[in-house]
Amino acid sequence: MIRSRPPGDPMDEEKSTWFSGIDLESVKKLINLKSLPHMSDEDRFKTVMNSIKSHRCFKTWKSRLQVPRAGKNAKDSRLFREEVNLLYKIAPDVCMNIILEGLTRTLAHAPQGSPEMALAYANRSAILLKVRLYKDALQDITRALKSGYPDRLKAKLFARRALCLKALGTQDSGDVDRALENARKWLRRMEKRHPHRRLVEDTLRDFQRPPPLLEKWNSEVFLKDVFQESPEIVGASSSIHFSGDVVRASRDIIPGEIIAVQEPFVAALHERKSYCYCAHCFIQTFSGIPCTTCVLRIYCSETCKDTAWREYHDLECGVVEGMEFVQNDVLGPMIVRAIIRALKEAGSLQALRGRVRSMENNSELLKRGFSGSVFDGRSLETFFSLPTHAAVRKPRLLLAMTMTSVFMTFVLATKGKFFGEQMTTQRFFQNDLVPFVGGLMTRFTLIMVGGSQEISSCLNFTNYVQCGLALAPLYARLSHSCAPNVSVQEFRRKSVMFARYPIKKGERLIGCRASGFELAPTDERQKALKTIIGIQCKCIACKENWTDDKSSFDVTQIPPHLWALYNTVDRASVELFELASHGVYPAISKLLDDLAKTMTEFWKFRQPPCPIISNLTAFICKFYALLGNRHQILHPKN
Repeated sequence: MIRSRPPGDPMDEEKSTWFSGIDLESVKKLINLKSLPHMSDEDRFKTVMNSIKSHRCFKTWKSRLQVPRAGKNAKDSRLFREEVNLLYKIAPDVCMNIILEGLTRTLAHAPQGSPEMALAYANRSAILLKVRLYKDALQDITRALKSGYPDRLKAKLFARRALCLKALGTQDSGDVDRALENARKWLRRMEKRHPHRRLVEDTLRDFQRPPPLLEKWNSEVFLKDVFQESPEIVGASSSIHFSGDVVRASRDIIPGEIIAVQEPFVAALHERKSYCYCAHCFIQTFSGIPCTTCVLRIYCSETCKDTAWREYHDLECGVVEGMEFVQNDVLGPMIVRAIIRALKEAGSLQALRGRVRSMENNSELLKRGFSGSVFDGRSLETFFSLPTHAAVRKPRLLLAMTMTSVFMTFVLATKGKFFGEQMTTQRFFQNDLVPFVGGLMTRFTLIMVGGSQEISSCLNFTNYVQCGLALAPLYARLSHSCAPNVSVQEFRRKSVMFARYPIKKGERLIGCRASGFELAPTDERQKALKTIIGIQCKCIACKENWTDDKSSFDVTQIPPHLWALYNTVDRASVELFELASHGVYPAISKLLDDLAKTMTEFWKFRQPPCPIISNLTAFICKFYALLGNRHQILHPKN
């Protein structure tokens, strides 16, 4: 979707939380700012690093890093549990998302295999049963039992298990019977006056099937066999191809047509969503499992947990908590993950340096985004080749970003084993690989500031929950316009690119780096783009000062049958969107067909800026928002 970039990007370095309490003005006096845009990434890093290593800003930041962090501990876990219990006691009808998120936070802070962990799983299973997420509840019941849940309370868990199995209509009735028998067995160990004993006894006495299962949204079911794949672009439709360094349509593309389904090269979750979204696949999770070591990463499954550990979290885990002392948004973790991914793809730092030197000298790669015959957004070469816009960025912004790279490289070197060992401060400034890694980190920062997109979940028809940032190289390589002909929407971890307008054969694909003309006035759009990629926007929407209201639209120019077609779609949209939001496939297919047909016909008579075209475009974007990632709200009486 085309929405304003989330807060927290290092766009205004003077106000950024990355540099709170640090005197940037005195740092600027140490460096020839005008020379920064003309340096290589590595030389820029070395210049800034050598200038600030004795400056009080580095000492200030280093002292922050020395502040001990609690990590996993029983005291914090109990504290969070007490907060959740109090909230639930005084407001039992509160949104259950808040309760589940609090219990997951409790779980994340609990030491592995501790009584606090067992209790957190057990308490969460009770809420999951209440909101009819029976499969999730069963998983938590099993986890609680494996974590050493006390014998005197086990009757509660087995009674709860029997209810979940009954609700799911398990084919093996013996499973339910065994759960009930275990509940009776362990009830003998429960104190007579325990406040929950009556609940277990009532369940055993009058065992009824609970209400039906609440289905969780699965966006990926809509992405099966959506196009014939291009032999040239991995994860893209054969409807597009590269012409030099430009992506063009190989045939006419209709509005709403899916053009590409790709995983990002790198992505990360906002810290404020750490306990309600999977840190790897970005799906909303109500029964997340924590990283074994750190308190900041929750996963929807063991599969995501293992994949994240294998791909990046093994090296990230020891340093993520230190990153919050550099900055508190999502960009830092993204940069670190990109560096880790580059290292793992190359095999070693020495091999990575050789590979980077080769890429720096490959003019074809830097111009087209790939060498050879295939564009693969998953490869380091494709990501590395994305534009940094360093030469046109404000020197002050380059200084701020490079300082951040120095700090984050220092965290990697002294708090983790990215370099093979944990370095001392002295070793950090002496190691010859540090400037190389720092320069690469600076480059990746510039690429991400200019090319990343929001990861968002649809809350309702008009609102979105910002979850994180992702960078898909194909979309990042497209030219910018405030009136783009393609847009993107997230389906779990995948970035789905679709057509907003009719695109003729041979026409180039155009994306958007900030806000579309329908959402922001020209001066705001230009200011945002200048900050994001350092250049003035010269698209037609800015040149002609388009807004959503500016149009010489004459209704008499539109044939009556087109008005009738549009009005039919407009009137039926509410009902069709409601059906589409529930995954009713016939309604989904009809809605997209109607929108494509209406937009194509109107396009013959009028193009943007036009209120009808804007409405139809908004319908198409809304359609994909409803099918994509969803933020479900849970209530006790769902």
